[in-house]
Amino acid sequence: MFGKRSGDNDTRAPKPAVHLATMDTILAHAREHPTVLLFGLVLSVTLMAVAANFIAKLIERYRWIAYIGLAVILYVSGSMIYHGWIDRDVGIARLLTL
Repeated sequence: MFGKRSGDNDTRAPKPAVHLATMDTILAHAREHPTVLLFGLVLSVTLMAVAANFIAKLIERYRWIAYIGLAVILYVSGSMIYHGWIDRDVGIARLLTL
């Protein structure tokens, strides 16, 4: 991982994080069925842990993937800032012209 020194022996598994939208979807589909709810939660957490571990290993092996991700994040955030400032319907420019 980034910032990991060669002497570090930190072998803890990544902590899985289940997104709130995922939880809402599982809860909505399993209203009266606790078995379905438990299965959905276990499956969701397991898939998140496996995916996070896989992606972490890929980024550790191929560091250039992280730079592509950084470029995508910078492009999207820059686009949101630019359009949020310029757009006449919802942007800051609308507030300033009132």
